[in-house]
Amino acid sequence: MEKFCGILFQGISGKVLSGIMGISLIWTVISFFIPLNIYVEVPTLLLGLLYFFKEKVYQEFYLFFKKIFF
Repeated sequence: MEKFCGILFQGISGKVLSGIMGISLIWTVISFFIPLNIYVEVPTLLLGLLYFFKEKVYQEFYLFFKKIFF
């Protein structure tokens, strides 16, 4: 979503909010044509996991939790 609309907020919270906004917009359009069921939700989760590892967001989570615990 950040690639289409730009960066709304910096950091992890910005990525989470952008993702929620993108998924809700896409699901709103899809729901007019097909019902939202397990066949729609599973590919969405898989795409989310793919981008989580592709964009290396896990590194940001690691640094965030490392700062909290130390």
